[in-house]
Amino acid sequence: MSGGREEQQGDTEAREFIVALAERRLRDLEAASDAVDQKAGITLGFAAVVLVLVLQRGLLGADHAILRLLTMFGCGALLVSIAGAIVSILPQSRRWDPNVASLVERYWNASLHETMERTAANMGEAWRFNKVAHGKKVRSFRVALWALALAVLALVIEAMVIH
Repeated sequence: MSGGREEQQGDTEAREFIVALAERRLRDLEAASDAVDQKAGITLGFAAVVLVLVLQRGLLGADHAILRLLTMFGCGALLVSIAGAIVSILPQSRRWDPNVASLVERYWNASLHETMERTAANMGEAWRFNKVAHGKKVRSFRVALWALALAVLALVIEAMVIH
């Protein structure tokens, strides 16, 4: 009889571990998304400032067509960087499981075993869903960074040739 009780306690401990791990992974993913938002905001601000400075100097101020082309390419890349950063920062739909109202409705009188099993499964689904949203955010941020790097390279080459 005590063997069944120990096995049940072991199952409960395993489920508690899984739920705690799922909760921690969801928080880690949310923190990673917040970090991407912060970096995208900095990238957006930097690209906007550089674009304003280039536009103040004038797009067509260079004597040679290649220099004008570099300036216009740099401005276009800055616009792509700004757009990528904005898309990265935009709020995306996320799942915040487990839904507390649903837990109360469905599992108020359920066993701990069943409640933990359902909660862990729900949290796993939420993590997969949120990971996809985070991946989209990261891809948009990468586009913003690469475009910014190309813009800075083009504008530095253009500035070196002028001076």
